[in-house]
This record gives sequence, structure tokens and C-alpha cells, in this order.
Amino acid sequence: MIGYGVANIVAPQMWTTGPRYYAAWIVQLVVAWFFSSVLLIWIRVILSRRNKKRLAKLEFDDDGNIISKKNAFVEDGGDDRRKVDVSMLDLTDLENEEFIYPL
Repeated sequence: MIGYGVANIVAPQMWTTGPRYYAAWIVQLVVAWFFSSVLLIWIRVILSRRNKKRLAKLEFDDDGNIISKKNAFVEDGGDDRRKVDVSMLDLTDLENEEFIYPL
């Protein structure tokens, strides 16, 4: 929110120099091309590190498929519990340690 507020204060000041607005175009190119590229590379590095940690914990069969060891128990209304595979639960990528990010 702070960046949004600063951008709203600074942006009108950049569009006052004339018909070509060089300062505004330079800022737009730097933000759109450079910053987004750096952000993309940073996200890829983070996800690659997470994949390496997760792959080190997993076991694979002869074909290279992941052998899932995680099972969970879900309550069926009352005292009944049912064993289900983790892939059937509504888990986020951080909660499901068997999830591998496709890069």
C-alpha cells in the first residue's frame, strides 16, 4: 500500500514535461521490463530451492514416479474415520510436502 501511495504522488509529476514525456517512458520501461524480469527470476529461484528440498525427502519407484506415503484420516460425521490419500484433501502447496512446482 505504501508503494501504491507513493506511485500516486509521483506519477502525475512525471507527465508534465511536454509531448514526449521521456521521464515517464523511462520509468515505465525500467519497471515493466527490468523489475518484472528480476521478480520472475527471484520467484523461480525460490521455487527451485523448495523443489530440491521436497525431492530430497521423497522416494521414487523404478519408473521415477513418486511413492506417496502420506495418508490422512477424515472424520465422516461422527466417530467414524476414513483413510484417504493426501491428494484428495484441499491442501495448499506449502501444506502438501509432496507437491512439486512445475518449472
